[in-house]
Amino acid sequence: MKIVGFEGGLGNQMFQYAFYKRLEYNSNLVKADLTMYDRLADHNGFELSTVFKINVNLASSFQLSLYTKNKKKYRVLRKLFSIREPYYEEEEQFKYNSTHFGGDSRYYKGYWQHCNYLQRIEKLLHKEFAFTPFKSLRNIDISQKMQGTESVAIHVRRGDYAKYPLLNGLADKEYFLKGISTIEEKLIDPTYYIFSDDIKWCRENLGVEKSTFVDWNLGVESYLDMQLMSCCKHAIISNSSFSWWAAWLNRSPSKIIVVPRVWYRSPYGTETFRMHPENWIKI
Repeated sequence: MKIVGFEGGLGNQMFQYAFYKRLEYNSNLVKADLTMYDRLADHNGFELSTVFKINVNLASSFQLSLYTKNKKKYRVLRKLFSIREPYYEEEEQFKYNSTHFGGDSRYYKGYWQHCNYLQRIEKLLHKEFAFTPFKSLRNIDISQKMQGTESVAIHVRRGDYAKYPLLNGLADKEYFLKGISTIEEKLIDPTYYIFSDDIKWCRENLGVEKSTFVDWNLGVESYLDMQLMSCCKHAIISNSSFSWWAAWLNRSPSKIIVVPRVWYRSPYGTETFRMHPENWIKI
C-alpha cells in the first residue's frame, strides 16, 4: 500500500492527486492522508472534493501510524507488514522519478510537480478535473466572450510571494511585458483577461489595451478564476501551480502558453522548466 499526503492549495492538490492516480494506474493500492487540513487552516482546505467532487480513499489512523511513527512498537509492526522504507519526502522538487511506481509500501510527502507524472492518465485527469458550469451571469458572459476572440489569460501572483525571497521577483514586470510582446508577435488582435491578487499593481504596470481585470471571484469561489483562465485560448502564467493547471486544462488546439523559465530559486541555484510541457514558451 502507498499513502500520498495532501497539503497546500488547489493547484498543489491537483498535482498530488495526479501523482495519486498515476500510482493507482501502475497497479498500486493507494490511499490519501488529508490530516494536514485538520491541523492547519491552509488556503480553502481540501478543495478537490468541493470544486471537482473528487473522493479519495482515506488512510486510517492506524495505517498512517505504521508509516509515520518511529516508536518501537511501530517498527515491529512494520516488519510484520513488510514495510521496509516507510516514509519518503520529495528530495528535489520538479524532478521526475519513475521508481516511485514500484511495489514497495511507502508514505509519500511532496508536491510531484512534473508533467511526466501526468503521462498515461491525461484523459482521466481532464475528466476528473472538469468544472461544473458557471452559475454567475458575470462569469457566464465573460467565458462566452473568451471563446469568441483570441483571448489571453494573464495571471499575476504577488501577495503571498512577496514574503518568500526564493519566489519573489521571478515573474516580475519585465517577464509579463516580454510575455505580452511574445503574444503580440504571434496573434492578431489579442484580448487580455488579467487575474491577480494585486489588481492595482496590474493596472499600473501592465498597461495593455483590450484588457479586462477579473477581480470578483473571491474566497471559496477563487477557484472560478482557474476555470475562467482555462476558458481563454492562450495564457501568460506566473510561477504558480494554480495558473499552471489553468493552462494545462485549456483545450484550445492552438494554444500559446508563456511560462517563467525560472520557476523558483533554491539555496542550490535555480529550478527551471522541467515541470512544463515542451511546447510551452519559456521566458
